[in-house]
Amino acid sequence: MISRMATPIGAQQRRQKKRRANGPGVELKARTSPETRELASHGAAARNVTLARYIEMLIEEDEIARHHQRQHQQAQMQDEQDEASKRRA
Repeated sequence: MISRMATPIGAQQRRQKKRRANGPGVELKARTSPETRELASHGAAARNVTLARYIEMLIEEDEIARHHQRQHQQAQMQDEQDEASKRRA
């Protein structure tokens, strides 16, 4: 509590602004070439967003990933229905 009280108010506000609107995030790590990292940094800077947000934006627009996610969810639902049917039988 003391460290929070000793922190200037402006610093507290800056930290709060960095928090994600949809809750806490999870860490995502990946290795890339230095050239790819530099290109990603330029992409983020050109959009005036953080590197993390830029990567999120790329992933959110990935239709192949969304299609795969839907297939995976449907398969899980089918497995759950099959299990429920077996328990009733």
